[in-house]
Amino acid sequence: MLFFDCVRRNLYSLLAVMMCCCLFGKVNANEALLYDPEPPADSTYLRIIHTGAQRAVDVHIDGHLRMANLRPATPSAYIILPPGKHELTIRTAGKSQILVTTPLILESGRSMTIAYNTLSTSIKPLLFNDKLNANHLKAMLSVYNLTGRNGTFDILTADGKTTVFSSIHSGENMDLPVNPVSVELILTKTGNKVARGKIPISMIAGAAYSVLLLPREGENPLIYIGQNKTERYTAK
Repeated sequence: MLFFDCVRRNLYSLLAVMMCCCLFGKVNANEALLYDPEPPADSTYLRIIHTGAQRAVDVHIDGHLRMANLRPATPSAYIILPPGKHELTIRTAGKSQILVTTPLILESGRSMTIAYNTLSTSIKPLLFNDKLNANHLKAMLSVYNLTGRNGTFDILTADGKTTVFSSIHSGENMDLPVNPVSVELILTKTGNKVARGKIPISMIAGAAYSVLLLPREGENPLIYIGQNKTERYTAK
């Protein structure tokens, strides 16, 4: 009788341990859903824009697919990378055809945008240093002139009374911390307040936004407006 009581007690203890393990595993799984690991402090952040092909592309870095079906004239999310030397390869989406390969040396703690106006090995892409938003009470607004044209642009408030960005040359970017508001801006040629395009934007504190001036036929550029995004970091 004592033998069976001992076995019963051991079984109860084993079941209790198993239940605790299951509960602990469930808590850990829920925590994994709530909290992703932090990228290393020396990480660098890189996003890609291409305007030189009317088709989606795949972005490979160091031989690994990092961004699939990147549409033209739409910036990718920032890709998290270790600093140092890397090789960026752009291929036709879903295919092995290499369109362009670019060697890169990325510095620690930097955020950068690489922009291809044409997917050709004979023409170097544009490389921009992106300003980080250090003030969480403000929004960071950035503009990139990717039109490839002579002349410069201004960005004004809709009433034309306030200049937000002035004399934006092709191949140049500008950054400005602003109040997180909803506002309509206009694009004009420098020194001329006739609107070449409207830029409606709603901003929130702590976020960063990009305005891209993109090439297209006619006098007025195509305008992209969007909030900057960063890929999910999984420490793999």
